[in-house]
Amino acid sequence: MDDDLSLPRLVMRGALHGAALGLLVGGLEALPLGVLVTMQLSIGGLLALVATAAISFGILGFLVAFLVGWPIHLLLRRVVVSRALSLQLATTGLVLVGYLFGGFAVDEWINGRAWAAVFLAALPIFLFATIFLLSGRLYRMGEFGQKAPIGFWPAALGGMVVLQAAGVGLSLSRDTGGRGALQSDPRFVVIAVDGLRADLGSAETPNIDRLVTDGAVFTQVITPTPDPAGAIASLLTGLPPTTHQVLRPDDHLLRARGLLSATLSSEGYAVGGFVSDPAIGAWRGFGHGYQIYDDARFAALPGLSRQRIVGDLGRLLGYFSDPRTGAATVDAFLAWQAAHADLPTFALVQLREPRTPFVAHGLPGYEANGTPDAPLVDHAARIRERRTSYDATEVRTLRRLYREEVAYVDLQVGRILEGIEATGHADNTVVVLVGTGGQHLGEHGLWDTSGLRDEVVHVPLVLKVPGVGRGGVVTSQTRLLDVFPTVLEHAEIEPRHEAQALSVLGFFDGSRKVGLAAPLAGQDEEGRWLAGRRTGGMKYIRTLSTGDELLFDIDEDPEEDHDLASEGAEAILGPRRETDRDARRLAALLGVTLVSVD
Repeated sequence: MDDDLSLPRLVMRGALHGAALGLLVGGLEALPLGVLVTMQLSIGGLLALVATAAISFGILGFLVAFLVGWPIHLLLRRVVVSRALSLQLATTGLVLVGYLFGGFAVDEWINGRAWAAVFLAALPIFLFATIFLLSGRLYRMGEFGQKAPIGFWPAALGGMVVLQAAGVGLSLSRDTGGRGALQSDPRFVVIAVDGLRADLGSAETPNIDRLVTDGAVFTQVITPTPDPAGAIASLLTGLPPTTHQVLRPDDHLLRARGLLSATLSSEGYAVGGFVSDPAIGAWRGFGHGYQIYDDARFAALPGLSRQRIVGDLGRLLGYFSDPRTGAATVDAFLAWQAAHADLPTFALVQLREPRTPFVAHGLPGYEANGTPDAPLVDHAARIRERRTSYDATEVRTLRRLYREEVAYVDLQVGRILEGIEATGHADNTVVVLVGTGGQHLGEHGLWDTSGLRDEVVHVPLVLKVPGVGRGGVVTSQTRLLDVFPTVLEHAEIEPRHEAQALSVLGFFDGSRKVGLAAPLAGQDEEGRWLAGRRTGGMKYIRTLSTGDELLFDIDEDPEEDHDLASEGAEAILGPRRETDRDARRLAALLGVTLVSVD
């Protein structure tokens, strides 16, 4: 057999052409990257991002073509070599394009756009046929000694450059918003802090205190879930978890929910999101409606986690699972705000601190905690060791670490407030500081965010609305859900859907005097799902899979040490009945067997 027709040579020839095809597909990815990567990237950053896409797909194209080439050539090389090579290349294209567009198809399907999903899913099959026919003709020309008008590599490289230029152009020409609103429209900054207890851990917080002085504080605010993704979903939609359905790590926030970001963007606002927690990354649907959504996990190239291959591989290996520091998130916000200083804006700034594990920051006054490189107690290591109990010294240190984490958050809040003042529009800017979930500090033997006790569902809320409620204190129960209608009411914008929440502004003009019941959903320390309700000074918790119930009189027993359910109190009947519908819906969504408590 001629060496040119040897099996290894044929496979390698097809693999090299597969690499060229991969570069072309990587160039094709530049188009969605240019449209969907809502990051603050320089031209250099954009070029580096699209180059990374091309190189990664080029490598993947070589590997796929090499792997599929062996069985294809074993079966077909004795029949028609050109047919085998074209099938090898077309199969490689099917895999690459299917992988590239498969994620978009799934996203469209999840969001109820079936026709778009079907089109995206069918596109790789159409391209498979096209590649097979065109490449087959080129390979046959070579067999008959004819020179092809253009080789695989020049065609692929030329197409890649054109597509990359188009992708960069799309990104640079994208409108970052704000020019459709009126200059007199109010600005909004929502600071959402995960792990922030209502008592702030007794930390000293001069910047938050300044915000309290200029605004109003709400003392009985309840988050519907201590899960950060579920809580942010409720904040953005005004809906409880059983309605927006962000419950598990793979659940997506659907566009149809009428996100606050999308509503304000459609009204002409410049809308930016800056998040620390990877659980609320754009890949889970949280970036919808934002002209800028910065969830970067790689400082050198912020959009790298959005590139298909690198992003998926990084998440698979856990590389993008670590939260970004609050300082880095605030840096991104301040840069965006400075660029939009004279435009009506809405910004979400989400901070991951002070949620476990606690770390030392080396702040003045907290030297006893150690430094980031040499902490007195390595909390992350303790968690990896599955430590659930601590001695008295460790308890004191962990609680001091929590206070330092809150002090660190306070510093970031101070930077945000200074940035707002630097725009010259502080007197027309609404600032919302809210906790999305609390944190156990040894209560009930817990050091995490599990369960539905008040340590994790009772959170702070400070609202600064220029000219409204300055120095006020609202003691009626309010909910994280209520932030959604509050922002829209002040902006005089109608929501796109019927939220299950009420604006808190009514507490200041007298139109609202009582709080609403707060539905609850979460998991206990053993991972069992819970449904609950907090209303009228009572807290009810039900374990779905066992039917166990807890009932606490929050007014008389704020520490939740005295379970009234175990005493057969009749007071349980109302909360049980009111929670039953949520429990049934939650069980159905999760596929959990609901044990009856009747």
